[in-house]
Amino acid sequence: TSEIWYTTTDGLVLTPNATNAFGANILSNTYENGKGVIKFDGEVTQIGYTAFESCSRLTNIVLPESITSIEISAFHSCGNLTTINIPDGVKSIGINAFQLCSKLSSINLPDSLTSIGANAFDSCHKLTNITLPNSLLSIGLNAFSSSALSTIVIPESVTSIGTRAFSNCSKLAEVYCKATTPPTGSSRMFDNNATDRKIYVPTNSVNAYKREMYWMNYHQYIVGYDF
Repeated sequence: TSEIWYTTTDGLVLTPNATNAFGANILSNTYENGKGVIKFDGEVTQIGYTAFESCSRLTNIVLPESITSIEISAFHSCGNLTTINIPDGVKSIGINAFQLCSKLSSINLPDSLTSIGANAFDSCHKLTNITLPNSLLSIGLNAFSSSALSTIVIPESVTSIGTRAFSNCSKLAEVYCKATTPPTGSSRMFDNNATDRKIYVPTNSVNAYKREMYWMNYHQYIVGYDF
């Protein structure tokens, strides 16, 4: 059987918002010795649509290694969630998955991840640091908007960045984009960042970035860098 471990603000059992969102049935849900344990009758394959949405008492959660996706709004508006581990094997983080998790400060992204959906980490005001894996292909619109990131490294695997993906990140001062061919961009990707923000790209690709649609909007901030 699979298990999900969690903690809450009050040390009491937390009932998921959607109990049929895991690919297996809940056998039991108990809270003792300082943690909650949800046991299932089989492998948990996903954290499904709205699974823990608006579970405001949730502070920490440990997910089973068997999951491959975190679906739409899975943790939307979990306002007291501070840390989460995302297991190896997860390929996608869905739309709105962690939106408005305003205390989320620590999250790891696995090397299997290929897509981050729209609004996935929007308004995560305490999220100061995140490492994007070298497997990542796409970053959705508003994905990290209004977060507290100060530096972001966009791996060379990324082929598309959505509208306002890193906008309104007022502390974001350093963007490192490793792709030699500019990813497909969108409007306002890096609007309203730190005033002295620089976008570092491969030295031999500076002119390509400065000419590329949407990247050209930031041409005066694009700087060559030897990765």
